[in-house]
Amino acid sequence: MIFKDILKYIIILVAVLLMGMILNKGEDNIEKYTTFLRESNLTASEWKDIKKDDSKKNAVISNAIMKENDQFLIMSEAKKIEEIKDYEKSLRDSIKLQDQLVKPFILSGIILSIAGLILALVFSAIKLFSDKKNAKKTFAMIGGLVLVCVISYALASDKTTVTSVEVSDSAVKQVGMGLIAFYILIASAIGTIVYSEISKLTSK
Repeated sequence: MIFKDILKYIIILVAVLLMGMILNKGEDNIEKYTTFLRESNLTASEWKDIKKDDSKKNAVISNAIMKENDQFLIMSEAKKIEEIKDYEKSLRDSIKLQDQLVKPFILSGIILSIAGLILALVFSAIKLFSDKKNAKKTFAMIGGLVLVCVISYALASDKTTVTSVEVSDSAVKQVGMGLIAFYILIASAIGTIVYSEISKLTSK
């Protein structure tokens, strides 16, 4: 219990500190680069290539500025260049903030999640092997779940009728497996409930 409480407070403390830092810097400033890529229909690698050519880079940034400021077109050339430089700087600042705040937040979440999972497995294993009857039931449930996943994977198709999005065959099969496993588990749960209620009625 002590380890669980310590882990819980560490998670809360890290989350509060990082969220406080994010709010202090401004969510819009942090998301500016991501928003820019999304609205420009670009990937990070595509933007990296575009930046090598100043004319292309300035054209993309100009389009982004025009979406935010419709007065951009009537500005003087000197003012336009200044606006483009300011916008590019804001993109660099946004990338820096993401590296300093968002990525550590995600990494901390992953580390703490893994630590929590390991602790949960350790304590569960200790409790499990202290009672042989519960151990047999648990292993039977795990074996049943693995069997359901194997059957679901075998039944799942790797073909899709969706043509608007490019998806790999393995991804389609994995999604299919998840859906089939979900249906089997739901059907099993409903069947178990129905069987339990019928058993109660017939035993009276």
